[in-house]
Amino acid sequence: MIAILAIALATAGRYPLAPGFALMVTANSDQLYVQATAQPRFPVYASACDEFFYKVVDAQLTFERDASGNVAAASGSNGHVLNLTSPLAAQVPGNN
Repeated sequence: MIAILAIALATAGRYPLAPGFALMVTANSDQLYVQATAQPRFPVYASACDEFFYKVVDAQLTFERDASGNVAAASGSNGHVLNLTSPLAAQVPGNN
């Protein structure tokens, strides 16, 4: 089983897509969540260590790591690929 808490600590953050629109990645002890600006928060489920999928829509989210193993970016797919910028972890409210 993939340790969600460890993944959450590595991936939590705000991933801007466009001015005023971002994905916020948060977690509790056993579930990772993604919330787009002005949209509801949805759980995502691990299919591999850095790969997640939604059950509410046909979409996936993959976290990309740098040479040091730190999460540096993410990409998503729901019929097309979105290249997201690096997380802004300092802007993450409590992960509860």
